Amino acid sequence: MKKLWQQSLGVALERKPYFPVIAGGWYWLPTGDDPIISMNFARPEGGCRKHDLPGNATTTSLATDGRSVFISVQDVNSISPSAKVKDVIALDGQTGREIWRVPTDGTSLSPVTISSGIAYCTSNKGSLYAIEIDQGHIAWRIDVPTWGPIAPAVGNGVICVGGSSNTLYLYDVNSGEAREQFTAGDEYAWFNTIPPAIGDGIILAVAGDGVLYALDLHGKQLWKQDPLRGAGPTTRPVISNGRVFVATRVDPQDYQSGHAVLALDLQQNTTVWGHATERPVLAPPLAVDGVLFFGSTDGRFYALRADNGNRLDDCSVPKRLLTRPVVDGDIVVICAQDGTLHAFDWSQEREAVMAKISPVEFRSGIGQIARSAPTLPTKQTDMVGRAELERQISVLEERHPGGLPLDEMLSAVTELINSASRQQQMGGQQVPVDELVELLNKLQPNTTININIDQSQHESGVKIIRGATWIGRPAGPDTIASQPEPPKPKIQCPHCGRLTKEGGQFCERCGKSLS
Repeated sequence: MKKLWQQSLGVALERKPYFPVIAGGWYWLPTGDDPIISMNFARPEGGCRKHDLPGNATTTSLATDGRSVFISVQDVNSISPSAKVKDVIALDGQTGREIWRVPTDGTSLSPVTISSGIAYCTSNKGSLYAIEIDQGHIAWRIDVPTWGPIAPAVGNGVICVGGSSNTLYLYDVNSGEAREQFTAGDEYAWFNTIPPAIGDGIILAVAGDGVLYALDLHGKQLWKQDPLRGAGPTTRPVISNGRVFVATRVDPQDYQSGHAVLALDLQQNTTVWGHATERPVLAPPLAVDGVLFFGSTDGRFYALRADNGNRLDDCSVPKRLLTRPVVDGDIVVICAQDGTLHAFDWSQEREAVMAKISPVEFRSGIGQIARSAPTLPTKQTDMVGRAELERQISVLEERHPGGLPLDEMLSAVTELINSASRQQQMGGQQVPVDELVELLNKLQPNTTININIDQSQHESGVKIIRGATWIGRPAGPDTIASQPEPPKPKIQCPHCGRLTKEGGQFCERCGKSLS
């Protein structure tokens, strides 16, 4: 990876994981007890802004939809009814101005999870909130029997809530109606330290005793991974293309340092590969376009091939790396403990990986498939759940009658695919992939979408799309291209200030018109 620049944010971090975001062209970093820091990503030399938190609040995790930043905070010094920390706050990612503020019943709130236009969080008063992010209206609120300072997991139509007990509680994502629950064997193994994750129809959760549990969407245990001498994962599991990526303590006989990032097979709980690190990894890895990024407290920033764990590159910085990496186009950034932000160009690493992955191209308006390898499944057997897909697309259309910005559309469609591809296990009606293209065109016409398929086959014999990486660009003529288009020159967007491809009508970063 080529080092582009580094910039001091003017604040030091404690030794714990942080979850920054990029919104509106700005990098936003939560700093715990100190103010939230934001920096113009296109002009890092321009300095930083500070955004104060109310009262005695603290936060290490932010959420975004690409345009806004969503903040929920904890009051570390007071749990009295008069405490000032009771709100979920939305800020404009570009200007930093407050968009809305939603009062809650809590004096401490979990981090926010964003999914399909809804912000979900829990309060220490035992409430689970679903807040519409467009206007800041509470869609619904329900009582939950547990609470912990971890974000709820949302996906595949399910909300998973953990807390200060050994039980995980599942709820319907639209209504909040209680579903099943799962109780771990050890009554003191609480689910209140590492947030759960949902993907590919499976729930992953780490209990307090270090056991990693895999559950289906009905709370039934599929498998579990017992830790080494009570140790276990140090980060939230990351699900991508049928794999689980997690940093964990491991047997020194296998990995001399006793620390590694592992890739597990999501279905079978087998280790696909492992990569040792000298020191623990505290923030979750980031998987994007076949590349896995993570930083370690040994001060090294790694880029690995997600499929086989081969090292693409690693870079050394003077201090511990504590934040989850974030990507903006060809740039990936990570922040060190001393508050220095490091930016790298990873375009060569991405191109090296993508060149070895067979693409399937969906061209808007024609509903056909271009195959560059004979091993790809045929459109007669590629199926996803029709009912769930159409329902979720209808919800998106209602919330965004004017159409989704490109980056939000890609994120939403990825979630639809991952959710719908599991519907066959629930007896849902299936839809061929070529018909799926027509449904997706409702969300954003005139768009080309490249999908890199991780092919797998369900026990019923029906081949499904388990995971996908999406890349959008303006569509060309109504012909199928078997080779990717050459890179285009970049120009600066007049709205967000970031570089975007020349010749397009809209900025590929913020979605606004370039004219």
